[in-house]
Formats: sequence, C-alpha cells, structure tokens
Amino acid sequence: MALVAAVALVDALLLGPGDLAAPVVLNAVAVGVHAALVADRRVVLAVTAGAVVLAVLVVPGLADTPGYLILIGFGAALGRGQRWMRAPAAVPGP
Repeated sequence: MALVAAVALVDALLLGPGDLAAPVVLNAVAVGVHAALVADRRVVLAVTAGAVVLAVLVVPGLADTPGYLILIGFGAALGRGQRWMRAPAAVPGP
C-alpha cells in the first residue's frame, strides 16, 4: 500500500490539476504490479480499494468521472491475470 500511496502523492505533486488520465494510469500500473507480486487476493482487493480512495482524495475532479476509476480496477485484474499465467501448471499424478 505504501507503493501505491507514494505513486498517488507523486502524481499529485508532479502533474497539474487539470490532467486526469496520467495519474490514473500511473496508479493503475502501480496496482497492477502489486497484484502481480502479492499472492493473497484479499490484500490485492484492499490495496486496489485504497488506491481508488486515494486517487479520489488526491486528484481533484476525479470523483466526477468514474470511468477513470474503473481503469485502476482493470490494472489490478491485469496484474492478477499475469500472476495466474506465471503460476506453474498442475501436473497430474501417475
């Protein structure tokens, strides 16, 4: 969660208040990387929800456009899919 919070705060500091897409894409990438590295689904859901709340609080005007917030959830889904694809396949026993 610290990584996602740091990305959200850096987004808010570096990017202007009029830009909505760049902070959301960076948050989605951070959540996707987190989802690919962490095995527990509950932690991934909690961090994704935290990223959405943080994005709404930090980026002004983002609460009015919920389509951007779906992108953060899509990043988490891509990260979980990437983790699933890297998992070794179950080998049937003899």
